[in-house]
Amino acid sequence: MQQLLRKFGIGRFFDFALTSAACGYRKPHAHIFELALSNWRFLPSETAMIGDNLNADIHGAKNAGLRAIWIKRRADSREATQPQSLPDAVVSTLAEIPAALDRLQIR
Repeated sequence: MQQLLRKFGIGRFFDFALTSAACGYRKPHAHIFELALSNWRFLPSETAMIGDNLNADIHGAKNAGLRAIWIKRRADSREATQPQSLPDAVVSTLAEIPAALDRLQIR
């Protein structure tokens, strides 16, 4: 991840980036979400996970008490037929995320 942040010149936009390799947990394990939340001192109810994988991102976030927004632009149709958890919102593009956060009342 650090290499990608440097490669695309976007590292300065992130004050924190957590990877499975760094913490020893992979999504959907709730602990990776809890570690991220503890870094910023946010409560799960104040946070939304935005992810493209229903089982790792959405199911993991929901199990950790977060709200979840599924961005389905690269969705695997097989995964979508049997999700372990349903997202709180579904978007097709990044441009739709601010409106979804407003609907979920996450600031």
